[in-house]
Amino acid sequence: MVKKHSRVNLEGKRTSGYVCPLCKKIYDKGAFSPEYIDQLTAEHFPPGKLGGSVKILTCKICNNTQGSELESHLTEHFLTQDFLKGDSEVSRPARFLVDGRYDTGGEMYITCTGFHF
Repeated sequence: MVKKHSRVNLEGKRTSGYVCPLCKKIYDKGAFSPEYIDQLTAEHFPPGKLGGSVKILTCKICNNTQGSELESHLTEHFLTQDFLKGDSEVSRPARFLVDGRYDTGGEMYITCTGFHF
């Protein structure tokens, strides 16, 4: 599909464009310029806050929106995994149904005597 797109010119191993791996939008080489409205930016993958060091090019919109959404989901996943392994430094939010009627929020945490709410 990319090879047949009118804005992509494939000659040998080089192309005249770039595809954002998140939104699949096709960019020309001008997208590297800061004057470009939706310029291409370097993104850590996995996210930098999670120890990522490999950088890929994404468009600015995806970098600002999808990147932060992915990062928050991955962070929650890792915190939950640590909690389930018994890490006493981690607490997790919880919702409880009391007497089948009262929905209340709270937090679960682990101590040397077990789980606490």
